[in-house]
Amino acid sequence: MKQARAFLALLLAAALLAGCQKQTPSPSQAVEPPVAEPPLAGRFQQQPVPDFLDQEQLQIFLHAFCAAGCFLLGCSTWGVEEFPLADGSQPHLADSEEVELDGRTYVVAQGRYRQWADFQAMLDALFTPEYQQELIAPAFPRFRSTQDGLMCFMDESRGSNLEYDWCETPDSYELTSQTEDEICFDLIGHYTRLNYETDPVEPIEEYTQRFPIRMVRTQQGWRVAEIHVPW
Repeated sequence: MKQARAFLALLLAAALLAGCQKQTPSPSQAVEPPVAEPPLAGRFQQQPVPDFLDQEQLQIFLHAFCAAGCFLLGCSTWGVEEFPLADGSQPHLADSEEVELDGRTYVVAQGRYRQWADFQAMLDALFTPEYQQELIAPAFPRFRSTQDGLMCFMDESRGSNLEYDWCETPDSYELTSQTEDEICFDLIGHYTRLNYETDPVEPIEEYTQRFPIRMVRTQQGWRVAEIHVPW
């Protein structure tokens, strides 16, 4: 059974990445060395990868998937604090402070992306400007800068999909369209439908859900214009 993802309870990057981990085979293509932020570790180094992406596209996809899975679309915005600092140490989350911005409460980052400039550089290296705005929700920003240039985030979390956690079948992919400037494909998540009326719950059957991913070529290279995570 895949392990449940409880981001708020995890204070170490290895624990967070293991918490999100679905038991999967090694990638079908080499992805070393990393070429972008955030750093890949654990589950994201073992994520199955599309065999139709070239090395540049593959790097961008994996790092974007890591950012989306850990904090942009993942179980908790606190995932942004789970990456090691530049010296390899972990941030002291007990030192976190809150700030009020436009009537909303934010947590000031203590970790790798404490500086907004570093956070923005990571976003710029992975996502189109238009999609960045969609990800960080400009009407009610989940991530934003303080006046002195620190990154802060709303304390938000959600549960993961138990039926995804339960299923052992790894994610797969299907190419839907491809040109010189755009590539579109589906991430296919695998799930086990459960009978919740039994104690303990019992598996009934496996099923899948498809999540569209779109990458486009920009003047700076390939960037992600749409992405989803299956949990």
